[in-house]
Formats: sequence, C-alpha cells, structure tokens
Amino acid sequence: MEGIICVVNETVQSFNSQYNFGKEVGKDILTFCRPAVERYIFSKLYDNLFAMYAIKNQMDDKKFMERQV
Repeated sequence: MEGIICVVNETVQSFNSQYNFGKEVGKDILTFCRPAVERYIFSKLYDNLFAMYAIKNQMDDKKFMERQV
C-alpha cells in the first residue's frame, strides 16, 4: 500500500512541476490533480486490493457470520 501511495505522490509532484510555471490558469486545475490520480490508480487496482483485504480479514468475517446465525 505504501508503494501505491508513493506512486501517487510522485505522479502528483510530476504534474505540479510540469504544469505549474507560475501561471494562474493551471493552478485551478491542479487542485483536482491528486483526487484524479488516486481515482485512476485505485480503480485499476481495486479488484486486487479487495481480494487481498478479503483474505486478510477472512477469519474476522467468519466469526462475524457465526455470530449472526
């Protein structure tokens, strides 16, 4: 997970350094940069991340389901 966050941070910094040359026009768009990058990356990785968390929390889910019956 830390690796994914590092990729997001590096990508956002790259966009900021590429498109922020002191112009006022780009500053309005750059506020949406981090959410857009995070949404794109996590949408591509969602299935794998969800499967990892499901396996990690499998025992807790089983205990919860046993208590429900």
